[in-house]
Amino acid sequence: MNESELNETYTYESPDGGETIYRRKTGEEGRVLVKGTNNIYDKIQNDLESQSEISQLRQHVLNLEMSNADLKDMLRELGVVV
Repeated sequence: MNESELNETYTYESPDGGETIYRRKTGEEGRVLVKGTNNIYDKIQNDLESQSEISQLRQHVLNLEMSNADLKDMLRELGVVV
């Protein structure tokens, strides 16, 4: 850490009583999430996990469709493309 970084001051803000904490350089507008569950990284990770689960489910249905003619016909009638 250089000397200018040591001399910087920050303002900490919490809109919800401490559950979520933001930090910004004093006098500046932009802020950074320091603590909380409402951050973009958690949202991206959750989306990726959901996409993986959907992909696995789609593959499972496709495997069942290939081995079961009745299921294949039913899905076609419903207009489901797997």
